[in-house]
Amino acid sequence: MGHERQKRLIFLTELIGGERIMNEETRDVWDGERNYEDYLNGLRTARYKESIELLDSVNSKIEEIQEEIQRELLAEIEKFIQENKRLAYTTREEFIRDAARWRLKQLRENTEYVEIPKDKYKRLEAALEEMNAPYLNAEDFINKQIEEALEKYDKWQEEKEEHEQRK
Repeated sequence: MGHERQKRLIFLTELIGGERIMNEETRDVWDGERNYEDYLNGLRTARYKESIELLDSVNSKIEEIQEEIQRELLAEIEKFIQENKRLAYTTREEFIRDAARWRLKQLRENTEYVEIPKDKYKRLEAALEEMNAPYLNAEDFINKQIEEALEKYDKWQEEKEEHEQRK
């Protein structure tokens, strides 16, 4: 085996994670290229098996984590149902179906949902009723405010365009 060829084979051995077992003193460990290539194939096979075992281990850990998350979520749902019996959910499956339907509705509709703290929403409802405001409820009030703001915006845009055209 030529000296350059031997150096390349040593490099390949190190590259795939093998120990450097051939140097100037041990160059005659292999009696030819075929035995050395058999050795390299053995190293590759061992590395492949180790990789498969590692992947199996990682997949197993991922499954454990997913199961733990599911257990935690189901426990949280059970606790919510128990603490909120007034909402009339009797099983976690019923709650999950309702939550999934609600989320699907949100995603399908061309609407945006705004979160308002419940206490502020109820206080607004009470204020509108007490002041005899011309709104049906808090939702009607909010929608009217949005409509008025957009009407003002449209009018502002028109005036802006007219002003730019005069220039």
